[in-house]
Amino acid sequence: MKAKRLLSSLLTAAIAAWGLQAAAEVIYIVPNGTGSGTSWEDGANISSLAKKVDVEAWIKEGNYTIDAGFYLGQGAQLYGGFKGNETSFDQRDKTIRPVLTSNCTMMSVGGNSTSRTVYFDGLEIANCDLLSAGNRIIIEVYGSAQFNNCIFRNNKATETAGILAYAGCDLTISNCLFANNTVSSKFGIMRSQGDVTLCNTTIVNNVGSGNFDWNRVGGIFIEKGNVRFYNTILWGNTPGNIRCDATSGASVEFSNTAIGLTENADGRNTWGYDYLITESQKEGSQIVINDNCIKLAMDNNQDNGDAKAPLFVDPENGDFHLSSTSPLIAAGDDPAGLLGTAYDLDGNPCIDDDLNIDLGAYQYSGTSSAISHINAEKSAVVCYPNPVSDVLYIRAINAYQADVYSITGTLVLSSNILASGQLQVKDLAPGFYQIVIKTTNGTVSSSIIKQ
Repeated sequence: MKAKRLLSSLLTAAIAAWGLQAAAEVIYIVPNGTGSGTSWEDGANISSLAKKVDVEAWIKEGNYTIDAGFYLGQGAQLYGGFKGNETSFDQRDKTIRPVLTSNCTMMSVGGNSTSRTVYFDGLEIANCDLLSAGNRIIIEVYGSAQFNNCIFRNNKATETAGILAYAGCDLTISNCLFANNTVSSKFGIMRSQGDVTLCNTTIVNNVGSGNFDWNRVGGIFIEKGNVRFYNTILWGNTPGNIRCDATSGASVEFSNTAIGLTENADGRNTWGYDYLITESQKEGSQIVINDNCIKLAMDNNQDNGDAKAPLFVDPENGDFHLSSTSPLIAAGDDPAGLLGTAYDLDGNPCIDDDLNIDLGAYQYSGTSSAISHINAEKSAVVCYPNPVSDVLYIRAINAYQADVYSITGTLVLSSNILASGQLQVKDLAPGFYQIVIKTTNGTVSSSIIKQ
């Protein structure tokens, strides 16, 4: 009950602050921008946000390379979801995420005050390679910050391939994905020294690749402060999902969280205290794993005793949506009744029509709004998002062509499938369509919705 009241206050404060976003000065950010940011036509470079406070940045879709990191001031708000022609905030497309890349510490966020939160919403931090330059951290957070609907993937750093939360900070992470990130020595995708809350977040397949040490971890290293997990998935992180520094008295609480088995230094598959922290680290730490948590097997498709297979759609290829029989569906909780205002990484509400709340960053919604699964002989095809706005992503084995038909059977689009798996459908009129995908193993089809 105490944890629920705490999350309620955190989410209430976050949503209250969210309502203030219209009062901030808007600056328009475009790839390779050279303007002052007063409009899309006068779009500015992302580096123009350096030292900005209380500014609202609308960031156009595209790729951004940050060659020199910068300080982002208190109260700044960074939003993806823009095509570059919007005139109001409500026109955002929540499935559009501009991609930010860097080979140095990308941003230092906030300041010593936690009274003015820095917001990141709908951004993707991907393919950062800090290893070549020996750099340590991708984003460092002071003060108060909130990451919503963001993706961290395929990043490399010497220490933290994600976020360093400094002592005294107040950090909230919701509906985010951390996948396939690597550190060469320690601390994983996050090093926490402050107060951190993670809600409906998926942390999977991250690697700490250095020599074994007590602070080497693929997931999160909790050095100090308090960290709380709600409706979150920790799975497949090597050599562990969580490590906690007992000597600092750090505390960790897990509620409605799915925690995967992991293989420790002795080659054993363990769960709970044995892999969260080592035996020698237990003393002084406060770790609470509530009974509503789920133990996950290492194998995606097979239970292991009381450990359940998570049944992701295609984890080997980076698809961590939940399949229709996943035990993580409807396993979540909404302590304050506020998740109805939030959305997942596909732009779907975090609570479905039956009031179900799923674990992780993706809410399963069947064929109507999550992913269409198509199987024919040995050819597996995944199409998403569905409904789709501009770009349909096709994940397939040996697929080479896609034909799209209207409900009357008229061929309206025929295209080769790009190596990236992208199919441009922005010129299609809104409505229902049948998509036929040709592969070397045969032809398969499914329905999609163009919105």
